[in-house]
Amino acid sequence: MCQITGEGTLRGDNHVQRPRTTGDLRKSEVRRGDADTSTRHQSRHPVPEHYNRAIDLIRRICGVAGSLTFLDDILIDVQKAGILEAVAKRNTPKIFDWLLNAFSYQGISDQVARSYIRKHGNVTFSDIEAGLDERPPCPLLHTYWHFDGCRYDKGSFSCSEPDHLDACPLPRHTLRNGRLNQTA
Repeated sequence: MCQITGEGTLRGDNHVQRPRTTGDLRKSEVRRGDADTSTRHQSRHPVPEHYNRAIDLIRRICGVAGSLTFLDDILIDVQKAGILEAVAKRNTPKIFDWLLNAFSYQGISDQVARSYIRKHGNVTFSDIEAGLDERPPCPLLHTYWHFDGCRYDKGSFSCSEPDHLDACPLPRHTLRNGRLNQTA
């Protein structure tokens, strides 16, 4: 089982083989409570048995709906990507690139996102920095706080400052959708 220590097996695509979750269990195991999906609630003070039953029930329900190791999985991914060290060293480009890559997987299957990134690439901190170094004329690109209200839409190639759209670096990046362009 993958623990916070990072133990686990690697598959060929550099993803950690995740431990078994209740999503992998047969419905009858979860219904009967045969599967060991959690440990008993542990506290310094005695906890009434009905609380333990409630906690076990909630864990089983959450396990059926998703991964029991969700937070552990995130920590493992963050450690492997070197993000804890990047945060400690205030390495903004590394953190930005990691976050934008993670955001690229939101709202779509991992396979589709991975395929799109392979085909079109992903934007990096240095790409954004280079675009802003050109001093685009759009007043919304002066600072983070000015950017509010951009409303760039990739499909219609429109925004709230249409007179500046041709010189804007935002549409240059071939990200999957306009929201990702705005996020970057």
